Amino acid sequence: MEERENLDPSQLQILERIEETIGKHLEHVEEIGMDTLGVKIEGKNIVGMGLFGINLIEIPDTLFGLKYLEELNLACNKIKILPEKISQLRVLKELELGLNNLTGLPASIGNLPLLERISLEQNQLGEIPETMGNLEHLRELVLNENNLQSIPSSFGKLKLLEKLELRSNKINNIPEEIGDIKLLKSLILGSNQLKLLPWSIWSLKNLNYLNLDKNPWEGEWNALVNKDIPTLLEICRKRANVYIFISHTVAEFEKYKIKELADFL
Repeated sequence: MEERENLDPSQLQILERIEETIGKHLEHVEEIGMDTLGVKIEGKNIVGMGLFGINLIEIPDTLFGLKYLEELNLACNKIKILPEKISQLRVLKELELGLNNLTGLPASIGNLPLLERISLEQNQLGEIPETMGNLEHLRELVLNENNLQSIPSSFGKLKLLEKLELRSNKINNIPEEIGDIKLLKSLILGSNQLKLLPWSIWSLKNLNYLNLDKNPWEGEWNALVNKDIPTLLEICRKRANVYIFISHTVAEFEKYKIKELADFL
């Protein structure tokens, strides 16, 4: 095909080695979709690859040499390990790893500076590395149907995150830092082990979808989870802790009644 003929020789060599490894010919495709088995080529470079549903046990090592790769779909395979080399895909924007056998993620997952979307649903993940909080361009994170009991506090650094899906895990705690994700629009926490949420969620002013179904809520949260989003956020705002730092010198302690003020607060 013409697109393949125009490829940079080094990219073509990598493509041919991947095809040899997987025993499949990868046709050129216009888009990398949810069930794509093919390759997307722009000019001389491979910018997208779909290896959907071919029973891969491990990712072909040569794939990490595709330095212009922006989209990678490895869904519906049997992959157990995501190599540290994933960080070599420096311009990767979308990573689909759903329906695999992953039990953990490398710390290097946080070294993908342009990543905007990652799906890891229906794996066997027991924890998420703190380094995932370094994905400063991440907008969508899907972690449904894993074995997570908690999420890292570093998620609070995901300032551009708009969608966070954590349905059907074993999560029993959400960190206060969740309130730092100011652009979050959709938060799915259904079917977990949550008994309460941090009051800091009142800061999620852009939230327009919230799923809290099928959790063992306790105390006042039994009633709160049935409130509409604006009402729930307002209640949380009123309950949230307020931290005040008072700077003073020893000489001013009596003059400005610092002790009395501190006791009152």
